[in-house]
Amino acid sequence: MVRKRFRYTEQVTEYPGETTAVGTHRTSRQAGGFSLVEMAVVTLLIGIFLTMGLAAFRASQESQAVSQTINKQNAIKDALIGYLRRNGRLPCADVDITAPDGIENRTGGTTAAPDPTTPCATAPSNARFGIVPYTTLGLARDAAVDGWGNFFSYQISNSVSSDAFNPGYSIGANYNSPVPAYYRDWTLTTNLRPGNIGELTINDRDAAGNIITVSTNVVAVIVSHGPSGFGAYTISGTRNSPPGGADELENTDGGANTTYFRRTATTDDAAIGGAFDDRVMFLTPDDLFGPLFKDGSLKPPAAQLSDTFQKITNAIGRLATTNASSYGGSFGGHCNDTSATPKCRIIPSADFYYGDGNYLNSPVPDGGVPWSNLGLVMGDTWDPWGRPIRYAINTTSLTSNGIDSVVPAGSLTAYTLTSFGPDRISGTSDDVSMTVSVKTLRDNLGVLP
Repeated sequence: MVRKRFRYTEQVTEYPGETTAVGTHRTSRQAGGFSLVEMAVVTLLIGIFLTMGLAAFRASQESQAVSQTINKQNAIKDALIGYLRRNGRLPCADVDITAPDGIENRTGGTTAAPDPTTPCATAPSNARFGIVPYTTLGLARDAAVDGWGNFFSYQISNSVSSDAFNPGYSIGANYNSPVPAYYRDWTLTTNLRPGNIGELTINDRDAAGNIITVSTNVVAVIVSHGPSGFGAYTISGTRNSPPGGADELENTDGGANTTYFRRTATTDDAAIGGAFDDRVMFLTPDDLFGPLFKDGSLKPPAAQLSDTFQKITNAIGRLATTNASSYGGSFGGHCNDTSATPKCRIIPSADFYYGDGNYLNSPVPDGGVPWSNLGLVMGDTWDPWGRPIRYAINTTSLTSNGIDSVVPAGSLTAYTLTSFGPDRISGTSDDVSMTVSVKTLRDNLGVLP
């Protein structure tokens, strides 16, 4: 059997620019790549992914800016509490806006070394409002810049107005003199007491756009002017254009008033109060004093009032010890019996309050503490809530203010010291009094003639 030889013949099919072996097949669509429709779809998808990625990136950046802003505001708050603990006051603002240096501005001293015993500067602008005094607080400049690259605005309560004051009940309506009201000033150590309050008000708006009060008596605010930065001071020494909305505008004019807004953010210019993206932190007396009461660096009001009462009592005792005169002295008294020769200790009369702390102005039994005669300063005789203490002598016991070793009876009241309490109004339920008996006074004076 003859085997046939297999014969292989190669055939070639030609395509433009391409050669393939027999048995393979390629269409013109495959050879031409993606169609225009497919390319458009791919481009659209890529665009969507890029847009989503860009939006996510922007959202991430915004979230990071918000977190940085909040963290820095908290750090400034901590720095203010630490400064208050060390110095017994809070700093004024930095108002050197064209060349910000972070140093508070006051009326005394120099720009680089302000005198802390002087009030906040009033020129070139009111230094209760400006930028955070980061250098004075011991912070770096970056700590005073929000997440959007602008300085935080800062306002401090430093009001010293005048309040009518009538410390006595028995000397008539004409005795009602205006005296300085230091209890809203946090910038001078001599004016700071644990019962101080602030002068700032924080507002919000309800769903209908009505103004609602969030907090009153606020001490300080730290304002970030948000992503828009309207009204913010810049690190280059300029100020951004003011906001168009009324509420954001309130957060930029602290040199003129004491009102601030803290609202939910909105980009709607037509909203009542306008668009709003500010972030406002505010500090109350509890925020600032609470840590100091807790760590013992400052005594609470009740403890400090007790110290003040004791200081006045000791001063009255010292004066009485040296104020001995035949028959009761210049004011006369129950010791003026000429058949005997005792000498009386004279208890000072109240101050009619001409502002000099002298009882010699008028021998009244009910009024202010005569701090000058007692060798004290005015602040020594004011309560923790910033009001003068009432001093009332019991005229039934101390006839013409005299006391000796026998008369009057030890069970009687010698005088009473009264604080008008947190509400600063006389005769209300929060008044606090300390009564000194004749016996206590006599014991403190030692051996009497």
